[in-house]
Amino acid sequence: GYVRQIFSDGRPLISMRPICQRTQKMTDVSVRLVQATLLEFFHYYPSLYFQTPFAKHEGAVTAPSTGIHFSREMLKMMEIRGINPAYVTLHCGLGNFHKIEVEDLTKHKMDSEQMFITSEACEIVNDTKRKGHHVCSIGASVVKATETAVGTDGLLKEFEGWTNKFIFPPYNFGLSDSMVANFYHPYSTLLMTQCAFGGYDMVMKAYELAVANGYKFGCYGDSLLILND
Repeated sequence: GYVRQIFSDGRPLISMRPICQRTQKMTDVSVRLVQATLLEFFHYYPSLYFQTPFAKHEGAVTAPSTGIHFSREMLKMMEIRGINPAYVTLHCGLGNFHKIEVEDLTKHKMDSEQMFITSEACEIVNDTKRKGHHVCSIGASVVKATETAVGTDGLLKEFEGWTNKFIFPPYNFGLSDSMVANFYHPYSTLLMTQCAFGGYDMVMKAYELAVANGYKFGCYGDSLLILND
């Protein structure tokens, strides 16, 4: 990745592209972020911009990056179209970026993250499910939070506490039937959650298309929508 341009207000235009050869498989794709580039990036890029438009509570050490794709204008357009948002809080930690050093994924230990799901959020989500509409999670963090708090009846429950849930294939999801997610880094726990949701083969096919078409990966990268057809 590198800083291509610095705008007058201090915001940089960042290019982050996966480095790979066309003949390589998706699992061999690596994303290199040069330390000097990151230092330059954070020097120019105010922390204000590394936020989702619905950020409210302090506690996370990194932003839930999929939510960064949304703007207040987009949220208003969604509201006009009858898409009802429900907000949950999960304070994202650095455990999502730890290397997996075990072959048996059931033995990988995730760091605990604090999360809150209110009765208001439950009411919105559960009413949507009862009416037969789609429930779409925005990012792997939301999937982790909702799967922690979903009941055996498929409805979301109020929750205040901590979660260290690690979702990887195969996994039966209890709440959401669609998901927006970034193009995550190889071998990451986030990618494994994404593969559990969309199916390994389908997600890898999407990643191959992303590499071939120059999509961007990581926190400031592009995203994909996974639907249950």
